[in-house]
Amino acid sequence: MNGFVTYEAFGAAGDGVRNDQEAICKAHEHANEHHLAVRAKRGAVYYIGGEDMTAVIRTDTDWTGARFIIDDRQVQNRNAHVFRIESDYPSFPLELQSLSRDQKSLPMTFDRPVFVRVKSDARRIYIRRGLNQNSGVPLQDCFRADKDGTILNDIIWDFDTVTSAVAQPMDETTLTVKGGTFTTIANPGVLDEETGAMTSKYHYYSRGISCRRSHTDISGITYLVEGEGDEGAPYGGFISVESCAEVHVHDCVLTGHKIYQTIGSAGLPVSMGTYALGINTAANIRFTAITQTTDIMDRRYWGLMGSNFCKDLEFENCNMSRFDAHMGVTNCTIRDCVLGWQCLNAIGFGTFIIENTEAFGSSLVNLRSDYGSFWTGTMKIRNCIWHPAHANGSIIGGANDSTHDFGYVCTMPAAIEIDGLKILDGAYANDPDYKGVYILPDYAAENGNGKPFPYVPTTELSLHNITTESGRPVADFRTAALYPTLRIQRS
Repeated sequence: MNGFVTYEAFGAAGDGVRNDQEAICKAHEHANEHHLAVRAKRGAVYYIGGEDMTAVIRTDTDWTGARFIIDDRQVQNRNAHVFRIESDYPSFPLELQSLSRDQKSLPMTFDRPVFVRVKSDARRIYIRRGLNQNSGVPLQDCFRADKDGTILNDIIWDFDTVTSAVAQPMDETTLTVKGGTFTTIANPGVLDEETGAMTSKYHYYSRGISCRRSHTDISGITYLVEGEGDEGAPYGGFISVESCAEVHVHDCVLTGHKIYQTIGSAGLPVSMGTYALGINTAANIRFTAITQTTDIMDRRYWGLMGSNFCKDLEFENCNMSRFDAHMGVTNCTIRDCVLGWQCLNAIGFGTFIIENTEAFGSSLVNLRSDYGSFWTGTMKIRNCIWHPAHANGSIIGGANDSTHDFGYVCTMPAAIEIDGLKILDGAYANDPDYKGVYILPDYAAENGNGKPFPYVPTTELSLHNITTESGRPVADFRTAALYPTLRIQRS
C-alpha cells in the first residue's frame, strides 16, 4: 500500500468531545476503495457515540498513540460493532448435500483456500441444562479447505442433510490492525417498561472490534471500561474473532467486565457471563501475551474470554481470569499461561493440551456440566501448577447423571495424561476433614448404565510426577463404581 489516510482528513476533531464516528467510517471507506492504510493521529481522542454505524476495515490500520471513547449509554443498535475487519472477497453458498465425521475432502475445488461453515436444521445440539436451560442450537461445523477441496480441520459431526453451507475465501496476505487505547463507557442496563427502571438482562452488547477476515494480525490494543453501575447488560467481547481462520491476537491489555445478575430461563437468579475477548465459529486462532487490567482473582469480574464452535485454538503467555470453551472447541493448546479464579472451562473434541500453566479454581479443568461434561478425545496436562480453590476437589471436574439429552453422546476424555503437576494445597494441610484431592470427579450418585443417556467415563489414566504441598496423597477417585473399566499407569 502506498500512502495512508487519516480520520482528520474526513472531518474528525479528535478532541474527545465531538462525535467522530461518521468521519472514522468515511476514512475507512475511502481507504478501502483506494487501497490505502489508515493511521490515527498520535495524541488524538476520538469520541464514538451510539449511532448505528460500523467502520469497515479492509486495509492496514494503525491506532498507535491515539485514544477512543466508545459511549454505550445510549446505543441505537447494541449488535453494531464499532469496527469490523472484513475480507476483500465475498462469501458464496456451496452445493453440499451431506458431510461425514472425519471426512477428508469436499467434492469441489476453489480458486483459493476457503473457510467453510455448515449447518443442518434437522438436528439440535448443545441442549443446555441448568439455570440457563434451552432447546439447543442447529447442528453446525466449521473448517478450512484447500483449493483442491482438501479439508484441513477435523470434521466432528455427521450431517445426513445440509441446510446451508457457506464458503468464505481466505485472503492471501496478512492485514495488520494495531495500537490504540479504547475506553468503553458502559451501558446502564435494560429499561424495564413496566417500572421505568434500568435492569440487568441478557441483552448482549457487541460494541468493539469484530474480525471476520482470515489472515489478520491484531496487536497492541489496550481496552478499558468505565462507568459500570449497579445494573448493566453483558458484553460478548470487545475483540471478537468470528467466521474466519488464521488470526493472531497478541500483546493486548484488556479489562474484565463487572458481573451482573438476572433471572435465567429456569426462573432462578443467575450470573451473566460477560467477556472482553470472544471467539465464535473460527479456526486456527492464536492468542499470545494477552493480559488484563482487572485482578484475575477478583470475583467481581466474570472473566476475559469465551468461545463457541471453534477449532485449533492456541493460547500462549496469557494471564487472564477465565478460559471458556462454551459450545465446544476442537483441539486446543494452553501453554505458559496463568488462569485465575474462574480457571479453565471446556467441552469439546480432539486433543486438549495444558502445559507450563498455573491455574486457580475448584478444578484444574472443569468439564461444563450444563453441556454434559463431555470431552471426546484426549487431555494432556504437563508441568503445571494448580491452586485448589476448595478442599477435597478433583483435578478434572464435571457432573452428568445420565438423565438429560444434550443432543450427543457425552463422554469424559477417553485418556487423561498428567506428567508433572504441583498441587499447592498447603492451606488445607491442618484441616482434619481434608482428605486430599482426586484425579477424577464424582460425576453422579451412581453409574449411569440403564439410564436413558449413559455417560461414558474415562478409561485410561497416565499419571507421573504429581506432588502436593500438603503431603496428602492424590487419589484416583472417590467412587470406584463410576469407573468400572479404568486402566491406570503411574510412576
